[in-house]
Amino acid sequence: MTNLEDVTENVGKEVPFEDVTELGQVMDNLDNDVIDDSTGMSKIDFNARLGRDEVRNIIAIDELNRLGIIPSIALTRQFKRLSVSLEGRGRQEKVEIVQGQREQQSSKGFLGGLFGSRKE
Repeated sequence: MTNLEDVTENVGKEVPFEDVTELGQVMDNLDNDVIDDSTGMSKIDFNARLGRDEVRNIIAIDELNRLGIIPSIALTRQFKRLSVSLEGRGRQEKVEIVQGQREQQSSKGFLGGLFGSRKE
């Protein structure tokens, strides 16, 4: 379908508009739990807070699954998802990201306060 066909198809219809911001993309990426076909991993896996023993156990379970010794279960994926929010730190980190972005935009950050308020 060409762009002209897209436009004529939606004439007279209300088309939702999504304003995509850099901050919005960062937030979406943090929670993106889509499995990558080539690696079999989710981006959320990289946000997981796992200790050495937990990593060893997850590797063992995933390898047994890959070899077909145990059935496919979402246990390790669920464990990684839950570890992201351990003690609410995941949420707190998101708040800090948003606060830092807002400070930067309003020039209230450290350098903005030093240089942004100078009158000439």
